[in-house]
Amino acid sequence: MSVAFDSNVTLTVQIGFDSEPFDASQSFTDISAYVRGINIKRGRSNELGQFVSGSCELLLSNADNRFNPTQTTHYYDSGNARTKIQPLKTVKVTARYSSTDYVLFYGFLDTIPVTYPASGQDSVVNFRSVDAFKIFQSQTIQSVGWKVGKAGFSELGTSTRLGYDDATELTSVRLTRLLNSIGFPSAMRTVNTGTMNIQQQVVTTNLLSAMRECEEAENAQFFISGSGYATFRNRDYKLSNTKAV
Repeated sequence: MSVAFDSNVTLTVQIGFDSEPFDASQSFTDISAYVRGINIKRGRSNELGQFVSGSCELLLSNADNRFNPTQTTHYYDSGNARTKIQPLKTVKVTARYSSTDYVLFYGFLDTIPVTYPASGQDSVVNFRSVDAFKIFQSQTIQSVGWKVGKAGFSELGTSTRLGYDDATELTSVRLTRLLNSIGFPSAMRTVNTGTMNIQQQVVTTNLLSAMRECEEAENAQFFISGSGYATFRNRDYKLSNTKAV
């Protein structure tokens, strides 16, 4: 169920309660009817700065307690006796304008505070979400551990990947291998072919820092797009793309 933003735009908010974060195909649940407010931030502070992690805050009506992770009635996995309202579940916000859908934000649940305004007469939940940069920052080149959060919470995959081995290679090749190491979906990448080589990197460096070293070496742009794509624009982009001139 979409909600009207104005006479020309409708918004749809979906959560991947039944999928893991990096599943190639997400099973989404539409929670648009409960949305009271949306606040999306992404980009960079200036033209020469690095892109920061995008964020999205969803203010949700919780009058029937459905978004409280401790309840066992709504969005509950009875087979495993655990809530589906977990950190790292996928969040997607879409706007429809003139019969075309535009993804405004694609990221992952981070925190889920429940509050009771109006002297306890109301209940709301603030779903705070971040894009993939935060997941990249939590892992190192040497060891990518898949277990995230407490027991029963989301797992990013089915195995642990260890011992990343690199060599001198193009920035785009290195970036692709780093994305592969954490299992980031190949269908959600836009990676321009690099023009510069990068040397070996310290295995204790977190993945986001390692990716940004590729960005710096190339004098490129690296960010997560509004639709959730890991986007790498090489040094020639600013000279050859009309949007950048």
